[in-house]
Amino acid sequence: MVWRCFQRLRVGVVALLCGFSGALVAADDEDSGTRWRPDGPMLSRSALAPPERYLAIVLPGSGCAGLRPIASDLFAGLLHARTLVVHPRHVDPERWPEPEHCTPEFVSHDALDRRLEDALRAVAPVVDESRLPIVLIGISEGAEIVPALAMRLAREPLLVVLLAHPGLDPVTLGDWQAARQGQLQDWRRQLELARQASAQDVIGGRSARYWQVLEHWRVAEPLEKGRWPVLRVWGQADPRLPPESWSKDLWSAQRLLRWCDQPVAEADHGVQAPGLNGLVRAWAWIENFFRPGDQDSVEGWSQRCSVREAASPSSNGEAPLRVMR
Repeated sequence: MVWRCFQRLRVGVVALLCGFSGALVAADDEDSGTRWRPDGPMLSRSALAPPERYLAIVLPGSGCAGLRPIASDLFAGLLHARTLVVHPRHVDPERWPEPEHCTPEFVSHDALDRRLEDALRAVAPVVDESRLPIVLIGISEGAEIVPALAMRLAREPLLVVLLAHPGLDPVTLGDWQAARQGQLQDWRRQLELARQASAQDVIGGRSARYWQVLEHWRVAEPLEKGRWPVLRVWGQADPRLPPESWSKDLWSAQRLLRWCDQPVAEADHGVQAPGLNGLVRAWAWIENFFRPGDQDSVEGWSQRCSVREAASPSSNGEAPLRVMR
């Protein structure tokens, strides 16, 4: 598949990749993570700078890494956001980097429909009590959940952000990427193997139920139907997603009225390029969107999208995280 971690299978599917978060390393800063409050698998943080303008709900990518040790650096650019990071169930928020093997409990529970329900339960009380406008941020596999989550929240988000994901259905992306790599038969054989397996059988490092749900999971449909603006940020040198998946021709003219694409030249799946941290730009664009002004009209949205070279919002002028190539 494209952005999912695979083990080598006896049926011949090769390891294609591991998650988005593998591009990051924890900072040496002793204060890293001290602003974050754990609530089960969810982390929360108040805005770093007044005024508090929006509620950012972040769904990380695949795997069982906990982001608390790097959260302060990773999300430093969301200066005016009350921020929630919703890990999948059975993830230890302190566990960074990702362990070689996720726990059996994680593997057994892991599936997109369960992640959606868990995220909805986790954030619903905050959404209910907060008056802040909402931005949903999906990172890689997390972006497959945010369109459905946006449809089910008590309040519509004011912005949906897809990082390192084009917003298409996972099977469509899998077909395209596997064909691109000459592995289409292996990919489809894996899906067929999952259909015939018991739900808890492990195939490619994920349960058979994970693949069974994924095969019918829809991302593009709720994204197309949604009325909220969409921001996509990705690396143009990302080897894990097919280039054709970013075409605007896949979306209706009505949907594209509130649609902003911000590709980062030469960047990889972690939106990192030599000498450039694309996440700094992503956070700057979000901050720009939530500055005072007209956010509802098409014209107001277009003006915000046109700001392509926003300055880093980091409080110290540096990139908010350290990366390894």
